Amino acid sequence: MSDRPLLRAALPIFLLLSAATGISAGVLSLALPLFALSLSATPAEVGLIRAAAGIGLLCAVLPAGFLVDRHGPKMMFGAGSLGMVASVAADRFSTEPAVLVAIAVFEGGFRRLAFNALTFAGRGDPSGPGLPQRVRLRPAMTHGKLPVPR
Repeated sequence: MSDRPLLRAALPIFLLLSAATGISAGVLSLALPLFALSLSATPAEVGLIRAAAGIGLLCAVLPAGFLVDRHGPKMMFGAGSLGMVASVAADRFSTEPAVLVAIAVFEGGFRRLAFNALTFAGRGDPSGPGLPQRVRLRPAMTHGKLPVPR
């Protein structure tokens, strides 16, 4: 049984979620400090808001890995991407800098969930379609994956 129809159906959804995630992260990095300043945030509060996303990334590493392992990369990539987009949309409705800090923590957590799902999906499932079993993948920090023959 061929998986090509499934791949053809999943590719547009994957591309849409990837584009939405990337656009929301880009908009967030530029517009969030400006929006915080419009809420009368001090420069220290703006720095704290930007650091909060990093705190969310750090705190979500292990839980995101467990969730991806338990529920699969497809579902968790979708949840992470939609969570990121929702957190960017929620920024608009915040009325004070403290709320932006909380939203930034959640945004970082959702970003980690999506990144972990992509990393997990790239390694291939030995019991299903994907890479041949004689090839396994070794993560290479930020440069993707390197095939390592057995």
